[in-house]
Amino acid sequence: MECRDLDGFIDAYLDGEFGDLERVEVEAHLSRCDTCQAAVAEHAGFKQAVRQACGLAVVPGQLLTNLRGRLEHLDADPASYQDSEADRELFGHTPACSMRQLAASRPWRSVPLFASAAFLLGFVWLTSGGFTQDTFAEAAVDTHRRGLPMEIKVSDPAQLQGWLRGKVDFHPHLPTLRTQLAPAGARLSHLRDRQAVYVTYSAPLRGSAPLGLFVFEGPGGPLTDEPHLLRRVGKHEVLVTQRRGYAVAIWRQGGLSYSLVSEGGEAELLRTLPHLP
Repeated sequence: MECRDLDGFIDAYLDGEFGDLERVEVEAHLSRCDTCQAAVAEHAGFKQAVRQACGLAVVPGQLLTNLRGRLEHLDADPASYQDSEADRELFGHTPACSMRQLAASRPWRSVPLFASAAFLLGFVWLTSGGFTQDTFAEAAVDTHRRGLPMEIKVSDPAQLQGWLRGKVDFHPHLPTLRTQLAPAGARLSHLRDRQAVYVTYSAPLRGSAPLGLFVFEGPGGPLTDEPHLLRRVGKHEVLVTQRRGYAVAIWRQGGLSYSLVSEGGEAELLRTLPHLP
C-alpha cells in the first residue's frame, strides 16, 4: 500500500468499514508512515469533536444548500459566530448541534478554517446521500487497480453466489455478463461508505487484465450530473466514464448498483455488460 491508496478512505477505515485483510494492510502502512499517521489522527480528532459538539443530529433534506450559506458567514474567530433563525431552522427547533457550538469546540485550530469547513460539508453531504453514482467510479478504480487478494477463488457462479449469502446487508445478485466471462474470485469490500461485493472476471482477451465488478447499494437520484456520460443499453441508462486509464460503467438493476471496471475502452466495456431489458 502507498499513501495515495489510503487517500479518500481514512474515514471508512476509522469507521470500521474495512474488511480484515484491508484493515491489516492499512495498519501495516501506518506503522511505517508518519505522514499517514498524522492524517489519520487529524481525521479522528475532527470526528471526535463533531460527536462531542453535535451528539446525534438528523440531517434535513435541504441541509447541503443551507449549510453552504452558513459556512460563508464563519470568520476566523469561530466563537464569535451567533446562531441565527436560519440555523435553528436548519438543525431543528432543539438542535443537537449548532454552527456556533461546532465552531467554538474546534480543537483542530491549526487546520485552516476553509479546510475544516470543506471537510464538514463533505461529511454531511455524504451522510445525506447528496451525491450521484459517479462519485463511486474513482473508488472502484482505486480498489480494482490495487489487485487485492480474493477471499474465495471460484469459477462457478452458483457456488460464488452461495458463498456471498449472508455476508453483506443486501442480496448481492450477480449478473451474467454478455461475453459469458467466468468469475475468477471475490472478496468483501467497500465503495466509500457502502458495503460492496467485489468480483473479478477473467479477461475477454488472452493476456489482458481481469475485469472487476462491484455490487453495492448506491444512492438514489440521477446516475450523474453530466448527461453526456450516459449511454442507453436496452431500457437502462448506463454511466460510462474514464478514470486513471480505466473504463468504468455504472448502472442500476433490481434495486442494486453495479460498477464494472476494465482496462479496455468504452466499446469493449459496453459489449461486456449483462443484458439489461
